[in-house]
Formats: sequence, structure tokens, C-alpha cells
Amino acid sequence: MFSKGTQESEEVTGVVGRAELLSAAAFLGALLYYVHHRYLPNANAWQDCGVTCLLAILGLLCKEQAITVLAVCCIYELFSPKSSNRVQSIRHLILSRGTFSPWWKDKLLRLAILTSVAALSLYLRWKMIGGRLPVFNRFDNPAAVSDSPTRQLTYNYLLAVNAWLLLFPHYLCCDWTMSTIPLVTNLWDIRNFATVAIYISLFYILKSIAKLDDDIKMAVLMSVLLVVIPFLPASNLLFPVGFVVAERVLYIPSMGFCMLVAQGWSVLFERRSSRYWAIFGITFVLAIGACKTISRNNDWQSEYTLYKSSLSVNQRNGKLFNNMGQVLESFNRPEEALHHYENARRIEPNDVRSYLNIGRVLTNLRRYKEAEETYRKAQTLLPGPEMESQQEIHVTPSHLQLFVNLASLISQNASRLEEADALYREALTLRSDFTKAYLNRGDVLLKLNRTKEAEAMYHRALEYDDTNPDLYFNLGVVLMDQGRNSEALEFFNKALDVEPDHEKDPNSREALFNLALLLSEQHRQAEAVFSLDHLLQCYKKVLKLDPANQKALHNRCVLHFERQDFETAERCFVHTLTVHPGVSYIRDHLNIVRSILEQGQKRVLEHLVPYSVS
Repeated sequence: MFSKGTQESEEVTGVVGRAELLSAAAFLGALLYYVHHRYLPNANAWQDCGVTCLLAILGLLCKEQAITVLAVCCIYELFSPKSSNRVQSIRHLILSRGTFSPWWKDKLLRLAILTSVAALSLYLRWKMIGGRLPVFNRFDNPAAVSDSPTRQLTYNYLLAVNAWLLLFPHYLCCDWTMSTIPLVTNLWDIRNFATVAIYISLFYILKSIAKLDDDIKMAVLMSVLLVVIPFLPASNLLFPVGFVVAERVLYIPSMGFCMLVAQGWSVLFERRSSRYWAIFGITFVLAIGACKTISRNNDWQSEYTLYKSSLSVNQRNGKLFNNMGQVLESFNRPEEALHHYENARRIEPNDVRSYLNIGRVLTNLRRYKEAEETYRKAQTLLPGPEMESQQEIHVTPSHLQLFVNLASLISQNASRLEEADALYREALTLRSDFTKAYLNRGDVLLKLNRTKEAEAMYHRALEYDDTNPDLYFNLGVVLMDQGRNSEALEFFNKALDVEPDHEKDPNSREALFNLALLLSEQHRQAEAVFSLDHLLQCYKKVLKLDPANQKALHNRCVLHFERQDFETAERCFVHTLTVHPGVSYIRDHLNIVRSILEQGQKRVLEHLVPYSVS
């Protein structure tokens, strides 16, 4: 039955889901070890608790709810099935005038170890996140930023939503954030009946457990514990989390749910009058579950099928429309993508991400005026100075990206470069370590011929990100333009050291070529030849993918020229000219090579200009 649970499809499709799997494996391993070793004749409290705690901590490193296994073990310890020992303990307490029996001492030691490790683990986890809870906005979890009683009513209603997903997992969605589940704003909301029903059901189940025979009481209690305890960290009841509902967090609770169903089915099966109905019922449930699981697996085949299935059951989540738009954009279907982005903006008119997506598509469609209007509208949604003075403002990546996109659009107009520069400066006031703003502002400053300031921007960016090859390349170009060739050489080398395979990028191909030219000028021919050989292989890869690439064909000829192999260069230029007969600079370079051959020169210090390969 567990394998037919449709919620589990998510667990094997991504890193987060697989973290749930690892966490669940550690959870079960810890619980099974503790229960199995608890009443062995030679049981040792330190060993049993030590192994259990180790497995729980390993699970905690995968997903936080694994640590709840220690709470389950504590409750198991308190409600231990060894009832005869309780009688002996009471007798020992009376006869020994108030001293605890060895059985109770062992029990208290185990409880102390388990609770201490749990408390220490939670404290260390708390310190890892900076000693405070993460900040969530109303798009991630609307109830988290709502006032009372809306927050409490909504959180409690979500218990009923999750219970319904366990009982009837039909309407499944990969994302339940934003407005998927409307807030419960008052006591008169009819959905409060579902909240009351879930608490009454839980009370009735616990009351029924107390009346059960000892032989099945512990099994039912453990089933309920597996449903409730691992779910608490993700329930929003203890602290706010970054989602409203997440099907993946029901992985461990669904195990307990299956155990409860199995216990109930066993009772029905033992009764002769209901045996056939029990067989028919479980067969029907398993068959329906199998069909739904196969269908859900197909939904998770790709991003497109996943978002399509989610939108078929959920039209209130702007994030789903944004995600579907990005998928369609990657399929080169911009008009359809734009339609989905506009739907996202309609649903969540205050979400900057929708405006960013719309602006990007409009820019790609060359509808620049509309794109700028969209970005300007998004600017009005950002917190103003009056809000910044009243409270701490959480700057999101979307806020920063808005400035970059708008400035990048404006900078296409040479007369508005100063305006673009002002936008980059504003972004940097919001976040001083925003590397992309430094990089782009440096490019704008270069266009404004403010070379020294551009150089300072690139150096500042390197303070925050020293693994970005583009920064080293840009610095190399700036220094080369200033005639500081030795320093330029150093940065071109670093660009290639940081990412040796980065020569597939046009910037890195130019960096490699510039490096070879600088080495030649400094008479370091052995290294220059190595760089040119490396670049030649790069252009061969380009031409393998695009045999008629004009710039790659030309630059390959220039490489032969730089290696002083003029005969090969001539043949190369002749071939390139036959492929692209109307390109003047190719003909000019061919004439230069032929002039050198006619004069019988073996070596020249002249360089031909390579062109960037797009």
C-alpha cells in the first residue's frame, strides 16, 4: 500500500525529494534499532541510545524532521509494553522505601540521553542558521506574515488539508505556495469545520487506543506517532516554514498511515462476516492507487508535464504560471510564455518576478518600449525610503535583478548610459556584494570611456567573487587597452586557470587569443605556441558544430598567421573566401599574407585582428 502512495512520486525526482528519502531511511533505521535492541537480555542503554542518536543525526543532516525519531523513541520508552516490570517497580519502590528499581533507572537514563541529544542537535541546527528563523514573504507562506487570528486559523486548517492528501491523494500539485489555499480569516469560515473534525478524530483515535488490548495497543500507538510526530516540524504549528503544503513531507507520515490501515484491515479480516469485504476493499484501494501512481509518475516526467498537470488543478498560484512560462520560453515559444507570465501578474499583481519575466520576453521580442514600461511598473512595487526607515527590509534577488534588467535594457541606447549607471549604483546600495551589478556597471563605464572607474568596479567584484572568469577577462581587456600588458597577461591567465574549459565562451576565446598575442610580444614563444594550439582546437570544435561559421573560419586562419605559417594561412584564407566571398576583411588579410610570401619574409611582428565567435 505504501508503494502505491501517489505523494511519493516527488521523492525520487529531485534533490529535495531524495533528501526526504535519506532522512526517512535514517529515521526508520534509528527506530527499528532502538525497538529491536530495547529488551534484549544484554541490552545496554548507552549503546542502544548511541546508535539511535547517531542515525538520527545523520538523518538530520539530510532533512530536519529525522530528529523527531528521538521523540518517538522517548514516547515508546514511556509506554513500554513490559507492563510486568511496572508492577515489579512499584513493589520495589515500596519495599526499598522510595528508591527506584534498576528498571526505572535504566528507563530514566535512556530518556535523559535521547532528550539531551535531541536538544543539543536542535541547538546546533539553530546556530547553523544564524540563531534566528529564516525570513519568509507572503508569496512563500501567506499565513506566516498574517495577523492573528488569521495565522492560527489557517495553520490549523492546513492540518485538515494534509490529512485529506493522505486519505484521498487525487488533486496533487507540485507547488502549494502563494494563493493556492486562501487564508482562513475568521471563525465563520466554513473550512473551520474541517479543522474541528481533524482534532476530534485525533482525540477519538487516542481514546480508542487506551481501550485496546495490550497486544495491539503499542502497534496502533506507534502508527499514530509516525503520522503525527514527523509531521510537526513541517506543520507551521511550531514555527513558520517556507511553504504552505508540501506533499514530500508526508513521506514518513504515510508510513504510519499505512500501518494504521493495515491494523484496521487485520481486524476486519479476522471477522468471518467481513473477510470478503476486507479483501475486496484493499484490492480496490491498491488497484486505484497503482493507477493513480502511474499517472502521477507521468506528470513528473518533465517540467512541462509537471506544471501542466498542476495548472489543471490549481489556477490560483502565480508561481506555477511563471514556471510554465519559463519552460515555454526555453522551447522558443515566447508568445505562449508571455501569456502565462501575464496570467501570473494578474493573479499576483505585487510579485516582481512576473514583471521580470514579462520584461525579458518583451525585450527578446524587440518590444523595448513595453519592456521598459513593465520594469518601471515593477519599480513602484519595491519598498520605498519611508518603509526602510520603519522596518528592516528584506532585499530579494528579484529586487536586485530588476535593476540589472532595466539598466541592461537602457544601456542599449548610447545616450542613456548615465541613466543605466545610476540604476546599477542604486542596486549596489541595496546589496554591496552584488557581483553582477559591479560587472555590468564596469561594462557601462567602459562605454563611457571611464576606464579607471571600470577597472575599480571589476576589482571590487573580485573581492566578493574570485571564481568568475568573466571578471578576469574584462580586467585583462581594460589593462590591455591601457597598455599595461604584463598585468593584462596575468588576468588572462587567471581567467583560464579559474575555468580551463571556459574557452567555449566567446570572452574566453578572446582571452586565450589575447594571451597568445601578449606572450608573442614579450618573446615568450613557447608559451604563445601552446596558447595558439589550445585555441586552434577550440575553433575546430566550433567549426565541427557550424562548418560555415564565418568568424571561426577567419580566426583559424589568423592563428596560422600568428604561428608564422604563412602558406597554411594563405590556403586557409582562400578557403574561407570561397565560403564567404563578399567579406572584405578576409580578402584584405589574404592580400597581406600573399604580400609577405611574395617578399619572402619568414617572420613578421604584425598581428591580424581576430573576431569574436558568437
